[in-house]
Amino acid sequence: MSDFEAELIHHAAPTLLGRKQSNLFSLPLSLLPKCREEIALYGKKLAEKGICIVYLYSFKTVYSSWSIVKMP
Repeated sequence: MSDFEAELIHHAAPTLLGRKQSNLFSLPLSLLPKCREEIALYGKKLAEKGICIVYLYSFKTVYSSWSIVKMP
C-alpha cells in the first residue's frame, strides 16, 4: 500500500463508504511529487463514482491540504 492510499483510507473512508459528504486530509509536501500520478489515477477512478479529490492549499512548505467530496 502506498503512502497516498494509506492517507486516503485513513482520512476519507467515511466519504468513500457514503457515510459523509466530504472529508479533509493532509499530505506532507515531501510526498506530493511521488504521489501526483497516483492522485490523478484515483481522481479519475473516483470521478466515475461521483467523488472528486480537490487540492485546497499548501501550508508553508510542510503540508498540502485536500478534500474528498461526494457530488450529489
